Amino acid sequence: MDKLDKAIAGQEQVKRTLEKEVAQRKQEWELKYQNSRSIEKIHSGALKTEQKQAEKREQNQQDESAARIGRNTNFGTNGA
Repeated sequence: MDKLDKAIAGQEQVKRTLEKEVAQRKQEWELKYQNSRSIEKIHSGALKTEQKQAEKREQNQQDESAARIGRNTNFGTNGA
């Protein structure tokens, strides 16, 4: 019976050690997951900013083009 008690105690110690390791790994995973989510949010925000800037540049180009066409049209009619 003494051998059986020692074997049980040894297995319980292994179990406790593994449970601590699992808890530690879980905590590490949660921190890394939170970090990855933060990075995803930053990336998403940067993409939105970049898209807005591209849309603004495109609108400015269209406005400039329309203004040039307007000037050229007015110039041609004034000279006639």
